[in-house]
Amino acid sequence: MSLVNLANVCSHLQNCVMAKLPLAKIPYTRLHLQIALGLYNEGFISSVQRGSINGPDIKQVEVTPDNVSTRRLWLGLKYKDNKPVLSHIHLISKPNRRVHLTNDELVHFAAGNRVRFVKPMKPDEVVFVRASNGDVLNLYEAVKKQLTGELLCRVSLGDKSLTGKKYSIAGFDMDETIITTQSGTRFGHGAWDWCIKYPEVVSRLKELETIHSNDDTIKVIAIFTNQGAINNTKRSKSLSGFTHKISSIIKKLSTLTSLPIVIYAATRDPQANKNVLAKKAAKIARKPDIGMFQQLLNDINATKEDVSYQDSFFCGDAAGRPGDFSECDIGIAKKIGVKFYTPEQYFLDVKEK
Repeated sequence: MSLVNLANVCSHLQNCVMAKLPLAKIPYTRLHLQIALGLYNEGFISSVQRGSINGPDIKQVEVTPDNVSTRRLWLGLKYKDNKPVLSHIHLISKPNRRVHLTNDELVHFAAGNRVRFVKPMKPDEVVFVRASNGDVLNLYEAVKKQLTGELLCRVSLGDKSLTGKKYSIAGFDMDETIITTQSGTRFGHGAWDWCIKYPEVVSRLKELETIHSNDDTIKVIAIFTNQGAINNTKRSKSLSGFTHKISSIIKKLSTLTSLPIVIYAATRDPQANKNVLAKKAAKIARKPDIGMFQQLLNDINATKEDVSYQDSFFCGDAAGRPGDFSECDIGIAKKIGVKFYTPEQYFLDVKEK
Protein backbone atom coordinates (compact mmCIF):
# COMPACT_ATOMS: atom_id res chain seq x y z
CA MET A 1 0.00 0.00 0.00
CA SER A 2 2.98 2.34 0.42
CA LEU A 3 3.14 3.23 -3.29
CA VAL A 4 -0.63 3.75 -3.44
CA ASN A 5 -0.30 6.24 -0.60
CA LEU A 6 2.76 7.86 -2.20
CA ALA A 7 0.82 8.28 -5.45
CA ASN A 8 -1.87 10.12 -3.49
CA VAL A 9 0.80 12.29 -1.87
CA CYS A 10 2.25 13.24 -5.27
CA SER A 11 -1.18 14.21 -6.60
CA HIS A 12 -2.01 16.10 -3.40
CA LEU A 13 1.20 18.15 -3.52
CA GLN A 14 0.60 19.16 -7.13
CA ASN A 15 -2.98 20.16 -6.31
CA CYS A 16 -1.78 22.23 -3.35
CA VAL A 17 0.78 24.18 -5.38
CA MET A 18 -1.76 24.75 -8.15
CA ALA A 19 -4.09 26.20 -5.51
CA LYS A 20 -1.13 28.22 -4.12
CA LEU A 21 -1.62 26.92 -0.58
CA PRO A 22 1.10 27.81 1.94
CA LEU A 23 1.09 24.37 3.57
CA ALA A 24 0.28 20.83 2.55
CA LYS A 25 -0.47 17.98 4.95
CA ILE A 26 0.30 14.36 4.20
CA PRO A 27 -0.08 11.15 6.25
CA TYR A 28 2.79 10.43 8.64
CA THR A 29 4.76 7.39 7.51
CA ARG A 30 8.47 6.61 7.38
CA LEU A 31 8.45 6.69 3.56
CA HIS A 32 6.59 10.02 3.43
CA LEU A 33 8.99 11.53 5.98
CA GLN A 34 12.00 10.44 3.92
CA ILE A 35 10.50 11.88 0.72
CA ALA A 36 9.60 15.12 2.52
CA LEU A 37 13.12 15.51 3.90
CA GLY A 38 14.50 14.79 0.43
CA LEU A 39 12.31 17.53 -1.06
CA TYR A 40 13.47 19.91 1.66
CA ASN A 41 17.16 19.11 1.14
CA GLU A 42 16.80 19.62 -2.63
CA GLY A 43 15.13 23.02 -2.13
CA PHE A 44 11.64 22.15 -3.34
CA ILE A 45 9.89 22.95 -0.05
CA SER A 46 10.67 25.35 2.79
CA SER A 47 9.89 23.27 5.87
CA VAL A 48 8.83 19.89 7.26
CA GLN A 49 6.84 19.85 10.51
CA ARG A 50 5.13 17.15 12.51
CA GLY A 51 1.54 17.79 13.45
CA SER A 52 -2.01 16.59 13.71
CA ILE A 53 -4.95 16.77 11.34
CA ASN A 54 -5.60 20.31 12.58
CA GLY A 55 -2.14 21.76 12.00
CA PRO A 56 1.56 21.69 12.94
CA ASP A 57 2.43 20.89 16.56
CA ILE A 58 3.08 23.82 18.86
CA LYS A 59 4.68 21.40 21.30
CA GLN A 60 6.37 18.23 20.13
CA VAL A 61 4.14 15.15 20.30
CA GLU A 62 5.67 11.69 20.16
CA VAL A 63 4.35 9.39 17.45
CA THR A 64 3.01 6.12 18.85
CA PRO A 65 1.05 3.18 17.40
CA ASP A 66 -2.03 4.57 19.14
CA ASN A 67 -1.91 8.05 17.55
CA VAL A 68 -0.11 7.45 14.24
CA SER A 69 -3.38 7.43 12.28
CA THR A 70 -4.04 11.03 13.34
CA ARG A 71 -0.48 12.27 12.84
CA ARG A 72 0.43 14.34 9.78
CA LEU A 73 3.45 15.88 8.14
CA TRP A 74 3.00 19.55 7.26
CA LEU A 75 5.12 20.73 4.35
CA GLY A 76 5.86 24.40 3.70
CA LEU A 77 5.40 25.11 0.00
CA LYS A 78 7.69 27.59 -1.75
CA TYR A 79 6.66 30.27 -4.22
CA LYS A 80 8.43 33.08 -6.01
CA ASP A 81 6.66 35.79 -7.99
CA ASN A 82 3.43 33.90 -7.28
CA LYS A 83 4.77 30.77 -9.01
CA PRO A 84 5.37 27.42 -7.27
CA VAL A 85 8.91 26.09 -6.97
CA LEU A 86 7.73 22.47 -7.07
CA SER A 87 6.25 22.02 -10.52
CA HIS A 88 5.98 18.28 -11.15
CA ILE A 89 6.21 15.21 -8.95
CA HIS A 90 5.31 11.85 -10.45
CA LEU A 91 5.63 8.21 -9.45
CA ILE A 92 7.99 6.02 -11.47
CA SER A 93 7.29 2.69 -9.80
CA LYS A 94 3.62 1.78 -9.68
CA PRO A 95 1.90 -0.62 -7.26
CA ASN A 96 1.53 -3.18 -10.06
CA ARG A 97 4.80 -2.32 -11.84
CA ARG A 98 7.78 -1.84 -9.58
CA VAL A 99 11.03 -0.62 -11.09
CA HIS A 100 13.97 -2.22 -9.27
CA LEU A 101 17.32 -1.41 -10.87
CA THR A 102 20.80 -2.82 -10.45
CA ASN A 103 23.62 -0.38 -9.83
CA ASP A 104 24.66 -0.63 -13.49
CA GLU A 105 21.11 0.28 -14.51
CA LEU A 106 21.05 3.19 -12.06
CA VAL A 107 24.30 4.49 -13.57
CA HIS A 108 22.86 4.11 -17.07
CA PHE A 109 19.73 6.01 -16.03
CA ALA A 110 21.72 8.75 -14.28
CA ALA A 111 23.67 9.24 -17.52
CA GLY A 112 20.48 10.36 -19.27
CA ASN A 113 19.50 7.07 -20.88
CA ARG A 114 16.17 5.28 -21.03
CA VAL A 115 16.02 2.24 -18.76
CA ARG A 116 13.30 -0.26 -19.58
CA PHE A 117 10.13 1.82 -20.01
CA VAL A 118 11.35 4.76 -17.88
CA LYS A 119 11.99 7.95 -19.83
CA PRO A 120 15.52 9.40 -19.66
CA MET A 121 16.35 11.59 -16.70
CA LYS A 122 16.98 15.26 -17.40
CA PRO A 123 19.86 17.14 -15.72
CA ASP A 124 17.41 19.36 -13.82
CA GLU A 125 15.38 16.48 -12.37
CA VAL A 126 15.71 14.83 -8.99
CA VAL A 127 14.86 11.15 -8.76
CA PHE A 128 14.35 9.47 -5.40
CA VAL A 129 15.46 5.86 -4.98
CA ARG A 130 14.52 3.43 -2.20
CA ALA A 131 17.55 1.28 -1.42
CA SER A 132 17.32 -2.33 -0.31
CA ASN A 133 17.75 -1.27 3.34
CA GLY A 134 14.69 0.99 3.09
CA ASP A 135 16.55 4.31 3.01
CA VAL A 136 15.39 6.90 0.47
CA LEU A 137 18.07 8.96 -1.27
CA ASN A 138 18.54 10.76 -4.53
CA LEU A 139 19.72 8.87 -7.58
CA TYR A 140 23.25 10.28 -7.65
CA GLU A 141 23.85 9.34 -4.01
CA ALA A 142 22.66 5.80 -4.76
CA VAL A 143 25.04 5.59 -7.71
CA LYS A 144 27.96 6.91 -5.68
CA LYS A 145 27.32 4.37 -2.91
CA GLN A 146 26.98 1.62 -5.54
CA LEU A 147 23.52 0.64 -4.29
CA THR A 148 20.65 -1.11 -5.99
CA GLY A 149 17.17 0.24 -5.51
CA GLU A 150 13.63 0.99 -6.56
CA LEU A 151 12.86 4.16 -8.51
CA LEU A 152 10.16 5.91 -6.51
CA CYS A 153 9.42 9.31 -8.04
CA ARG A 154 10.86 12.12 -10.13
CA VAL A 155 10.60 15.80 -9.26
CA SER A 156 11.28 18.85 -11.40
CA LEU A 157 10.95 22.62 -11.34
CA GLY A 158 8.87 24.57 -13.80
CA ASP A 159 11.26 27.53 -13.68
CA LYS A 160 14.72 27.09 -12.20
CA SER A 161 14.90 30.75 -11.21
CA LEU A 162 12.10 30.13 -8.71
CA THR A 163 14.48 28.49 -6.24
CA GLY A 164 16.60 31.61 -6.10
CA LYS A 165 19.59 29.38 -6.85
CA LYS A 166 21.94 29.57 -9.80
CA TYR A 167 23.94 26.83 -11.48
CA SER A 168 27.65 26.43 -10.87
CA ILE A 169 29.12 24.46 -13.75
CA ALA A 170 32.34 22.50 -13.43
CA GLY A 171 33.29 22.16 -17.09
CA PHE A 172 35.92 19.78 -18.44
CA ASP A 173 37.34 18.66 -21.74
CA MET A 174 37.44 14.86 -21.96
CA ASP A 175 40.49 13.50 -23.82
CA GLU A 176 43.84 14.23 -22.14
CA THR A 177 41.99 16.07 -19.38
CA ILE A 178 39.73 13.60 -17.58
CA ILE A 179 40.90 10.51 -19.48
CA THR A 180 43.78 9.33 -21.64
CA THR A 181 44.32 6.21 -23.74
CA GLN A 182 45.10 3.01 -21.91
CA SER A 183 47.25 1.86 -24.83
CA GLY A 184 49.46 4.94 -24.66
CA THR A 185 48.71 5.94 -28.25
CA ARG A 186 47.44 9.38 -29.17
CA PHE A 187 44.07 8.13 -30.38
CA GLY A 188 42.15 5.28 -28.78
CA HIS A 189 41.73 1.92 -30.49
CA GLY A 190 38.17 1.33 -29.32
CA ALA A 191 35.59 1.84 -26.59
CA TRP A 192 37.81 -0.02 -24.11
CA ASP A 193 40.92 2.09 -24.71
CA TRP A 194 40.72 4.68 -21.98
CA CYS A 195 41.69 5.24 -18.35
CA ILE A 196 41.62 8.11 -15.85
CA LYS A 197 44.47 10.46 -16.79
CA TYR A 198 45.67 11.44 -13.32
CA PRO A 199 45.15 9.74 -9.93
CA GLU A 200 44.25 13.22 -8.67
CA VAL A 201 41.13 13.26 -10.88
CA VAL A 202 39.50 10.99 -8.30
CA SER A 203 40.08 13.29 -5.33
CA ARG A 204 39.36 16.51 -7.21
CA LEU A 205 35.98 15.30 -8.47
CA LYS A 206 35.07 14.27 -4.94
CA GLU A 207 36.03 17.73 -3.72
CA LEU A 208 33.65 19.36 -6.19
CA GLU A 209 30.78 18.52 -3.85
CA THR A 210 32.10 21.04 -1.34
CA ILE A 211 34.37 23.48 -3.21
CA HIS A 212 34.19 25.85 -6.18
CA SER A 213 30.64 26.85 -5.30
CA ASN A 214 28.53 27.79 -2.35
CA ASP A 215 25.37 26.32 -0.87
CA ASP A 216 23.23 28.70 -2.91
CA THR A 217 24.10 27.08 -6.24
CA ILE A 218 23.06 23.90 -8.03
CA LYS A 219 26.22 22.06 -9.04
CA VAL A 220 26.63 20.26 -12.37
CA ILE A 221 29.68 18.54 -13.88
CA ALA A 222 29.64 19.03 -17.66
CA ILE A 223 32.12 17.52 -20.12
CA PHE A 224 32.35 19.22 -23.53
CA THR A 225 34.37 17.30 -26.12
CA ASN A 226 35.05 17.81 -29.84
CA GLN A 227 34.77 14.45 -31.60
CA GLY A 228 35.22 15.17 -35.30
CA ALA A 229 36.14 11.55 -36.03
CA ILE A 230 32.73 10.30 -34.87
CA ASN A 231 30.26 9.99 -37.75
CA ASN A 232 26.84 11.05 -36.48
CA THR A 233 24.58 8.66 -38.41
CA LYS A 234 22.25 5.91 -37.18
CA ARG A 235 24.35 2.98 -38.41
CA SER A 236 27.72 4.52 -37.64
CA LYS A 237 30.11 2.07 -35.99
CA SER A 238 32.18 4.94 -34.65
CA LEU A 239 29.10 6.47 -32.99
CA SER A 240 28.08 3.12 -31.47
CA GLY A 241 31.56 2.58 -30.06
CA PHE A 242 31.73 6.12 -28.71
CA THR A 243 28.33 5.73 -27.02
CA HIS A 244 29.59 2.64 -25.20
CA LYS A 245 32.75 4.50 -24.25
CA ILE A 246 31.03 7.49 -22.66
CA SER A 247 28.60 5.19 -20.83
CA SER A 248 31.54 3.43 -19.19
CA ILE A 249 33.19 6.79 -18.43
CA ILE A 250 30.06 8.12 -16.73
CA LYS A 251 29.73 4.87 -14.80
CA LYS A 252 33.25 5.33 -13.46
CA LEU A 253 32.91 9.05 -12.71
CA SER A 254 29.55 8.54 -10.99
CA THR A 255 31.28 6.41 -8.35
CA LEU A 256 33.50 9.38 -7.49
CA THR A 257 30.87 12.05 -6.86
CA SER A 258 27.16 12.39 -6.16
CA LEU A 259 26.90 15.42 -8.46
CA PRO A 260 25.07 15.08 -11.79
CA ILE A 261 27.43 14.42 -14.71
CA VAL A 262 26.62 15.12 -18.36
CA ILE A 263 28.72 14.68 -21.50
CA TYR A 264 28.23 16.66 -24.71
CA ALA A 265 30.11 15.69 -27.86
CA ALA A 266 30.39 17.70 -31.08
CA THR A 267 30.49 14.92 -33.70
CA ARG A 268 30.86 15.03 -37.48
CA ASP A 269 27.64 15.58 -39.40
CA PRO A 270 27.83 14.14 -42.96
CA GLN A 271 25.25 16.70 -44.08
CA ALA A 272 27.56 19.57 -43.15
CA ASN A 273 29.29 19.28 -46.53
CA LYS A 274 25.99 19.51 -48.40
CA ASN A 275 23.78 21.76 -46.32
CA VAL A 276 24.70 25.32 -45.32
CA LEU A 277 22.54 25.25 -42.19
CA ALA A 278 23.96 21.89 -41.09
CA LYS A 279 27.48 23.22 -41.64
CA LYS A 280 26.74 26.29 -39.53
CA ALA A 281 25.17 24.20 -36.75
CA ALA A 282 28.17 21.86 -36.72
CA LYS A 283 30.55 24.81 -36.39
CA ILE A 284 28.59 26.36 -33.52
CA ALA A 285 28.57 23.05 -31.66
CA ARG A 286 32.35 22.68 -31.69
CA LYS A 287 34.61 24.39 -29.21
CA PRO A 288 35.61 27.21 -28.99
CA ASP A 289 32.02 28.11 -29.90
CA ILE A 290 29.50 27.62 -27.12
CA GLY A 291 26.91 25.40 -28.78
CA MET A 292 27.40 22.57 -26.27
CA PHE A 293 27.11 25.03 -23.37
CA GLN A 294 23.90 26.43 -24.85
CA GLN A 295 22.52 22.91 -25.25
CA LEU A 296 23.26 22.23 -21.58
CA LEU A 297 21.30 25.33 -20.58
CA ASN A 298 18.44 24.23 -22.80
CA ASP A 299 18.43 20.74 -21.27
CA ILE A 300 18.25 22.08 -17.72
CA ASN A 301 15.67 24.69 -18.70
CA ALA A 302 17.97 27.55 -17.73
CA THR A 303 19.13 30.83 -19.24
CA LYS A 304 22.55 32.47 -19.20
CA GLU A 305 21.33 34.57 -16.27
CA ASP A 306 20.79 31.38 -14.24
CA VAL A 307 24.54 30.59 -14.18
CA SER A 308 26.85 31.67 -11.36
CA TYR A 309 29.87 32.50 -13.49
CA GLN A 310 32.12 33.30 -10.52
CA ASP A 311 31.54 29.76 -9.18
CA SER A 312 31.96 28.06 -12.57
CA PHE A 313 35.07 27.12 -14.54
CA PHE A 314 36.34 25.15 -17.52
CA CYS A 315 39.39 22.87 -17.57
CA GLY A 316 41.05 21.57 -20.74
CA ASP A 317 44.38 20.84 -22.38
CA ALA A 318 43.85 22.94 -25.53
CA ALA A 319 45.12 26.20 -24.08
CA GLY A 320 47.18 27.61 -26.96
CA ARG A 321 50.47 26.80 -25.24
CA PRO A 322 53.56 25.79 -27.23
CA GLY A 323 52.91 22.20 -28.23
CA ASP A 324 49.12 22.39 -27.76
CA PHE A 325 47.15 21.30 -30.82
CA SER A 326 44.57 24.05 -30.32
CA GLU A 327 43.30 26.79 -28.06
CA CYS A 328 39.64 25.74 -28.23
CA ASP A 329 39.37 24.98 -24.50
CA ILE A 330 40.60 28.33 -23.29
CA GLY A 331 38.52 29.83 -26.08
CA ILE A 332 35.22 28.37 -24.86
CA ALA A 333 36.03 29.44 -21.30
CA LYS A 334 36.51 33.03 -22.49
CA LYS A 335 33.31 32.99 -24.55
CA ILE A 336 31.27 31.63 -21.66
CA GLY A 337 32.96 34.00 -19.24
CA VAL A 338 34.35 31.57 -16.65
CA LYS A 339 37.75 30.83 -15.13
CA PHE A 340 40.05 28.54 -17.09
CA TYR A 341 42.47 25.89 -15.86
CA THR A 342 44.78 23.52 -17.67
CA PRO A 343 44.65 19.90 -16.42
CA GLU A 344 48.06 20.40 -14.84
CA GLN A 345 46.82 23.46 -12.96
CA TYR A 346 43.57 21.94 -11.79
CA PHE A 347 44.59 18.38 -10.98
CA LEU A 348 48.32 18.71 -10.21
CA ASP A 349 48.44 22.27 -8.79
CA VAL A 350 51.14 23.20 -11.31
CA LYS A 351 51.57 26.95 -11.65
CA GLU A 352 51.73 28.05 -15.26
CA LYS A 353 52.59 31.46 -16.63
